[in-house]
Amino acid sequence: MSFEPWYTPDMSLERRPAITITTPTDFSLFETLHSHGWRHLLPFYPNDSTNSIARIQRLGSGTVVRISVAEGPASNLMVEADGGTPDEVEGIIRRILQLDRSLSDFHEYCSATPGLARISLARQGRMLCSPTLFEDCLKVILTTNTTWAQTKGMVKRLVDAYGSPWPTDPTLKAFPTPEQIAAVPVDDFAATVRAGYRAQSLHGLAVDVAEGRTDLDALRDPSLTSDDVLKRLLALRGIGPYGAACLLLYLGRGDRVNVDSWARTLVGQELGRKVTDKEVVAFFEPHGKWRGLVYSFYPWKERGAGATADVAA
Repeated sequence: MSFEPWYTPDMSLERRPAITITTPTDFSLFETLHSHGWRHLLPFYPNDSTNSIARIQRLGSGTVVRISVAEGPASNLMVEADGGTPDEVEGIIRRILQLDRSLSDFHEYCSATPGLARISLARQGRMLCSPTLFEDCLKVILTTNTTWAQTKGMVKRLVDAYGSPWPTDPTLKAFPTPEQIAAVPVDDFAATVRAGYRAQSLHGLAVDVAEGRTDLDALRDPSLTSDDVLKRLLALRGIGPYGAACLLLYLGRGDRVNVDSWARTLVGQELGRKVTDKEVVAFFEPHGKWRGLVYSFYPWKERGAGATADVAA
C-alpha cells in the first residue's frame, strides 16, 4: 500500500494544519528516503512518485496515528498527522530523517576528496531511521543472513501480529513496543513471525528492554566514543559487527563500514575481482572517521541510479 502525502476524503480524517519544518541547507528528502531500504519496511509507506512517505506511529500516550511528510516550498518539510502534539510529531520526523545531524564537516571532506564531490553536491549523508533504536535493532537483526524479500516478510508478520492498530484502518499497525513483544510467549512469537534462529534474539532483546535491563536510549549519549557505543551494541542480543556498524550510522556515527555480501559485491565490482571482508574495510580505511558514511554513499563504477535503494543497509 502506498499513501498519498495528504489525507483524502475517503479516509474520513479530520483535516489538521500541516506542520512546517525548516530543513538544513545540506538536507535532501529524496536522498535521505533512498539512503537504504528502510522505507520499504513497515510501518513506513513510501510514495516515490511524490517523494513523500507516511508512517503508522504509536505515540507516547499509546494513541496510534498516521504521519505523512512531503517536501514543501523552499525545500521545507510539510508534515501532517491525525493526532499528537506538534512537538511530538516534529520530534519523530527529526529523528527518522536525522535533521539534527550536522553534515558540514563531512561534506567539506567529500568536496576536497577526489571522486567524492558528488556526495556533497547531492546533499547525501543522512540515513532514514526508525523513531526508536529498538525498532532499528530489530530490523537490523531481520536483515542478517537472509534475502531482502524475506526481511520484508518477517517485518510485515511482526508488525501485523503485534503492532497497535490505526483506528481509521485497523489493518494498518504501528511497530510493536518492547512490552508488546515481551508479553508473548517466545514459542508463539517464533511461530508467528517465522524469523528462524533470529526469533530468540528479537524476543530476548524486547524482554531485556521491557524489563529495564537494557537502556537503548543511553547509546545516544554524545559523550560516548564510537568505540564505547560499538562495544555496547555488540553486547546486545543478535547484534554482530555488521548490525552494529549499521546502528552506528543510524545513531549519527559514520566511522564503521557495515560489511556484508552487498559490500563485497560492490567493492569487488570496483576492483574487478572477488574481495574479502578485510579488503572491504581496507578499501575505505583512508577515509578515517568518515569511512562508514563514504561507503554508504560511494559513487560506484558499476552502480546504476538508485542501485542501493532496496538493500537492507
